[in-house]
Amino acid sequence: MSTNLDALINYAIMGSEIQRGNGRKWTEEEDAFLEENLGYLSEEEIGRALGRSVIAVHLRWERDLDLPAPSKAPDILTAENISNILGLDDHKIIGWVDQGFIPGRIMAGGRKIRLVKRHDFMKWVLDPNNWMYFRISNVKDAELKKQLEKAAKRWGDEWWSTPRVARYHGVSTGDVKRYIKLGRIKATQIKYSYGGRHPTRKWSYWFVLKSEATRIDLTFIRRYQPKKTKSKDEVK
Repeated sequence: MSTNLDALINYAIMGSEIQRGNGRKWTEEEDAFLEENLGYLSEEEIGRALGRSVIAVHLRWERDLDLPAPSKAPDILTAENISNILGLDDHKIIGWVDQGFIPGRIMAGGRKIRLVKRHDFMKWVLDPNNWMYFRISNVKDAELKKQLEKAAKRWGDEWWSTPRVARYHGVSTGDVKRYIKLGRIKATQIKYSYGGRHPTRKWSYWFVLKSEATRIDLTFIRRYQPKKTKSKDEVK
């Protein structure tokens, strides 16, 4: 009974499509446009671009082409996927996609799922300039972690936070920031919110390359007293 009902529904849908003038065959160019834009444009937008109805577009990708849902396509990652891969809070990834730091788009529809092409993510994650934003040691994907470790070895450097630079030289973080301001230390201020939610620059952190922080000629005239780290006994 249900099979007959499904057949009648499909027949009615196909009949309505023909009545709308959409009974023409799909071209390779139309299929390519549909596959490329599915998820980035709504079915209604794709339909308008191709002169097809929403029903025709939906049936074409789901039934005829058997394409996966946009958020489940093999070459697409969601913000949640990326957060799980990098071991970060998903709000960071959402914020970075919205700020344009990680190339991506919001999936068409009302769910506001962020979509990132796998190729774009790999290009981003393997760029040493972006390693200030996550720790390679925290990456959950074993294969990607190996790639990152190899890339880091080839690069031969690493990013140090200002507190780490301070610890290395036995000075305060204030001294390090003062030297950065004076131009005695080359440093990079992150361009995008470290937490993903507050894009304002005043919340940004500074990072220094290890090769810069360990320069032989880099010496400090201390102005600030380093904060004493309490021992476990003192804390008790």
